[in-house]
Amino acid sequence: MSAVAEQVRAPTTTEAENMALQALEREQFTRFEFQRRYNLLRIIVPVILGLATLSVPSALLTDIGGPNGVRGIFTFTSSTFQVAIVLGGMIVAFMAFRRRRVILASAALILGVGGLIVLLLLNDTILSQTPLSLGNVPEFALLLVPIVLVSLLGEPLYIVLTTLVTTALTFALLTWTPHDAAFRAFQAANSGGYVLYTIPISLQIVTGALVYASLAGVRRAQVQLGTVRAAYEYERELDRLKNQFITSINHELRTPLMALQGYLMLAREFSQAGELAEEGRMFDLGQASMDHISALVEGILEVRTIETAVTTPDLVPVDLHAIIVKAAALVDPRNAGQGERAIHLRVPAQVRVLADENRLLQVLVNLISNACKYSEPTAPIEIEAQLLPPERTGRGMAPRQMAQITVQDYGLGIPPEQAPLLFQRFVRLPRDIASQVNGTGLGLALCRTYVESMGGRIWVASTGVPGAGSAFTFTLALADVTTA
Repeated sequence: MSAVAEQVRAPTTTEAENMALQALEREQFTRFEFQRRYNLLRIIVPVILGLATLSVPSALLTDIGGPNGVRGIFTFTSSTFQVAIVLGGMIVAFMAFRRRRVILASAALILGVGGLIVLLLLNDTILSQTPLSLGNVPEFALLLVPIVLVSLLGEPLYIVLTTLVTTALTFALLTWTPHDAAFRAFQAANSGGYVLYTIPISLQIVTGALVYASLAGVRRAQVQLGTVRAAYEYERELDRLKNQFITSINHELRTPLMALQGYLMLAREFSQAGELAEEGRMFDLGQASMDHISALVEGILEVRTIETAVTTPDLVPVDLHAIIVKAAALVDPRNAGQGERAIHLRVPAQVRVLADENRLLQVLVNLISNACKYSEPTAPIEIEAQLLPPERTGRGMAPRQMAQITVQDYGLGIPPEQAPLLFQRFVRLPRDIASQVNGTGLGLALCRTYVESMGGRIWVASTGVPGAGSAFTFTLALADVTTA
């Protein structure tokens, strides 16, 4: 088995339906969230980019006209450096937006605007050569901008983190920046001036809580809408599978019915001509066609019955090597093409598994038959069994040793993304529907149902590369192991 092959366990019917619905819900939510952010960025990024670009000349003139002249442009506290911060972020955001990379564009936008605001606050507080005055306190309201931007473009967790960072920055700058006389006088007259802390910090916390609650409500609405859309898409997929099944069954039944009609007509002609031997041969061929039709109908009914009825299989010790040989002998030779086909067995001697013999036989016949149908007549088939380490099946239960049986072919292989579909009822790969290979999409569904009813599980591993083939593997509990 290839090391890069993807293994897919066959889920139960309920699990498969839930997994499919959940996958559709996630897809719908991701698509909706992407479009929402994309539409916001389409408006916000060009506007801020345009404003930043228009601010460059005025920032240059301001710095050049300052006390340091041209050298003032290259200082950390210059207006040009502040504009460059937001302009750089907007350029990155615009380029990412053009490539539809909304996460990168959102991050660049938030960092560019947030970086500008933080730099403005630093220049007016700890980087300033003058003490902090009361007139500087309203500037901390600018920190509401990154909180709002994160609520529009980010995740709920980022809103919490941004709110915590802004409140911590506000507290640190108000505490560690030297205060002027008016600031100290206000603190002395107002019990330490804690109101100067509580107003901006409370405003940031309340804003963060409001936008978090609003985003949570929007997300819930998105999830509910996604669930409705996913259910609709799932119903459409079921309808498509139903139509596919009808087409497949029509094709499968038409051939033996037309053959039966032809055999009966020929039998009547041979009877009128007195050729009794040929008449008998036509009746035999007609009986074979009838058997084929009966098997198709019984297969459809059997799948539905066994998946809805609560049945307990008769588990008895079964010789694994003997039943594999018996199954290989029962495979319809028409599925194997012209000539003989090599089947290589690698099964430990005298290994016995707990199984319903008839169900296990049907599983092996189906898997070997499929291996023959979907590979060249000269390609070998390998059947291998190996013993797995004991595993616990439940709390307080003794470890149970399992046998793992693999049927490997070297045919067309299965595309990994289509592999999970194979174990569902009436499902066939698109390429197989258009091919000459007969099938109803019921065989692997029966295998899954039978194996699970006997306490095992089944999966497929395939790279999808023609010639590498596929490996169908299932497990069953060991009855006993005796070394030869």
